[in-house]
Amino acid sequence: MRTYLAAAITCTWLTTACGTEPPQSSNTTNDTLTTDASASDSSTSDASSSSDGSSTTDGLHDGCWDHSFEGTELDEPVVPPWDAFSCGSLPTPCGDVELWVTTTSGELTIDETAMTREATETADTNTRCILQGLRDATPGRYTVQWVIDTGIYGSITHYYVLDDGVVASSSANQDLDVSFFEAYRPLVAPSTFDPCIDEPDLIAAASCLSPPLAEGSIGFASAPALDADTCIDAVPTCPP
Repeated sequence: MRTYLAAAITCTWLTTACGTEPPQSSNTTNDTLTTDASASDSSTSDASSSSDGSSTTDGLHDGCWDHSFEGTELDEPVVPPWDAFSCGSLPTPCGDVELWVTTTSGELTIDETAMTREATETADTNTRCILQGLRDATPGRYTVQWVIDTGIYGSITHYYVLDDGVVASSSANQDLDVSFFEAYRPLVAPSTFDPCIDEPDLIAAASCLSPPLAEGSIGFASAPALDADTCIDAVPTCPP
């Protein structure tokens, strides 16, 4: 029963449709958690704790646009108490990365029952494209999604590269626990991405964009492309 409930929650918030067969393409997009960007201002970051979760908004530095929330719910999906950032006017220079992986062998491997060889090759191409786009700070929206053990665990991270910084918006589920995280920061140094681009292993390369597993609450570890130590004292806005 515990596994069934966890899978049900996962199917509610992940883009991937629940069914008897997993998707065979890595070109889907998850915008379930996003709303109009005009709502993502400083007023939405002052959410209080609720009965089904806890929220923090002060971040690492005064003035930083940081949000985090975690909760557990059995009957319906947990949603963050703010409007998640979105920016429909941004281009999508790369296809989304959607990786189905499994832990049945004792280590993380591509789930070959869920991903065809073509889907794996597409995910690899899109991963390299996103790494290059972030290295070059190319404006756009970039998305990485992990589905672990057919949906018992999972995470999705959107990077919105704007003119003056980057918004990372992440959500993750681990069994019945759900976490959300957003921050507005600069990217890490461009040279950080080069070893990841050259990394031959797809799972290791994609982990430079987001981790495959969320252990407890998520935060800057879920968005390693962000410079967590440098604050942008501003509210992110979409370009016109």
